[in-house]
Amino acid sequence: MKITDAIAAAPDTGAVYGLLGAYFEAVQGHDITLTLPARLTCLPIDGMLDVARRHSEARELYMRCAAGQQRLDPLLGEFSEVCGAALQRLKCLSRPLERAA
Repeated sequence: MKITDAIAAAPDTGAVYGLLGAYFEAVQGHDITLTLPARLTCLPIDGMLDVARRHSEARELYMRCAAGQQRLDPLLGEFSEVCGAALQRLKCLSRPLERAA
């Protein structure tokens, strides 16, 4: 199972943050100093706005690298995708439940 699939199926926000935190810890173990700034992968995660900021910054970094024809590390795209999946799930879980008529 891909991490994005696990995040999409997370039953609550605690599970989303737990999966995202575990992903950040795994990413920190790789030699990514030239690709991902530490501020993107540092813990703790401070809520949905923090996830949105990290997602936005990762996407901008990806676009700058692509526009400058720099070597694109696949991890950068993956990181953006994982943050995007977490953000989408958090938004979904924060919506009030719709009641049947």
